[in-house]
Amino acid sequence: MKFDDSDSLEELPDLSTATNLQELDLSFCSNLEKLPFSIGNAINLRKLDLKSFSSLVELPSSIGNAVNLKTFLIFNCTSLLEIPSTIATITNLKSLRLSGCSNLVELPFNIESVTNAMCIDLRCCSSLMKLPSSIGNAIYLQKLDLSHCSSLVKLPSSIGNILSLEELKLSYCSSLVELPSSMKNLGRLSNLKLEKCLKLVILLANINLESLGYLNLSDCSLLKSYPKISTDIQELDPWTGRISSLQRLVLSGMKKLVSLPLLPNSLLFLDAENCESLERLDFPFGNPDIRLNFINCFKLNQEAVDLIILTLTNQYAVFPAAEVPQCFTYQSSGSSLTVKLNQKPLGISTKFKACIICADGNENGIADGDENGITDLVQTVYCSITSEGNALTACHKRAGQVLKGHLYIFEVEVETEEMTSTELVFEFLVGYWHIYEERINSKTWEIKECGVLQLQEVPLLSIRDVNEDNEPSYTEIGDKPWNPSKTEKHQEKKSKITGASSGI
Repeated sequence: MKFDDSDSLEELPDLSTATNLQELDLSFCSNLEKLPFSIGNAINLRKLDLKSFSSLVELPSSIGNAVNLKTFLIFNCTSLLEIPSTIATITNLKSLRLSGCSNLVELPFNIESVTNAMCIDLRCCSSLMKLPSSIGNAIYLQKLDLSHCSSLVKLPSSIGNILSLEELKLSYCSSLVELPSSMKNLGRLSNLKLEKCLKLVILLANINLESLGYLNLSDCSLLKSYPKISTDIQELDPWTGRISSLQRLVLSGMKKLVSLPLLPNSLLFLDAENCESLERLDFPFGNPDIRLNFINCFKLNQEAVDLIILTLTNQYAVFPAAEVPQCFTYQSSGSSLTVKLNQKPLGISTKFKACIICADGNENGIADGDENGITDLVQTVYCSITSEGNALTACHKRAGQVLKGHLYIFEVEVETEEMTSTELVFEFLVGYWHIYEERINSKTWEIKECGVLQLQEVPLLSIRDVNEDNEPSYTEIGDKPWNPSKTEKHQEKKSKITGASSGI
């Protein structure tokens, strides 16, 4: 039965005989003020949708008779003040969504009886001050979303009993001051978001780090590694090396962070954007699919820059730079250059590291979507390679952001086995990529400089390997690891040229 978007509906009919009703949709019924007590007779109700039921103040206690209810959507019911305790009798409930109920102060004390719920969504319940301790008995709960609960001060220690919990979102809980020590019991926790928890003292000893795949600490200002050791996040301790499953680490906005320790090889994305004090990276990156975002990290020292450039990745890396680094053998102003390969006959394929610096565009970077809000557009760096006028390959890399004054680095591989010439022409373009139409948008940005490095011209590249103490070591092909900052420049800047082949 659907009454959604019925602005004129002010009262529901009697539901005393609706024993076979399985779905009731009352979403966006803005003039309907209450549910009839007879809704309790809908004993076969499976789904109840009350989203944006803006005049709803309370639910009838008879709602507990709908024992077969599996999905209960109550989000954006901005006038709702409380949930009746009888909801605990709905033991088949799989999903309880209360997001946006901004006047809801607390949950029923016996919420533990909703034992089969796998997802509880309390996002933007801005008046919610605490969770009942009984939530620890929700033994099948996998996802708990408390983001934007700005009045929430603490979590009950019983949360450590929810051993099935995989995802805990606490972003923008601006009043939250601590996490309970019992959280170290959450051995299945894979997604933990603590973004913008400005008052939260993060005691790392209280968090089970072993299973984490995504950890977001962006704009957190207080960190404790162990009970008696506190820092204002100038350095992260080697605890990160314990997170063997970590794939996404978000540290953006940590303005006092100076260095990063060894990170696990599982890492696929490191976001250190706006870490304006970051200077040191004391380790190489080992995952060939990693994405590295160092936007606005203007204090990175030369050793850190060298590590980023040295990283072999199928994705991309971005960091501040005024010009193309010297280690890129071929350089040119503008958006194209010519590369002369250093051997013939050529192998089956040749791999290159390429880079560009934009000359113009939005100072805040190119954002996904255009000014009309079209969201099937993504920021992209496009590269095409030709030889003697024949197209060899073309690729586009999703850029995250491409800003003026930042170097964007990526790798591209070219099949060269059947080439008759040793010259390749690289052409670059920065713009929007249409996801569904698979084409570049007509609006593009001017490229200031570009550079290419033939990876075979780097005979001393190191192969990372890690010893038993998790300290980085190197198996070296040559006498010493390749150091981009100490390579000799073999090209003439500010002119489009054909570079001469040379070793680095």
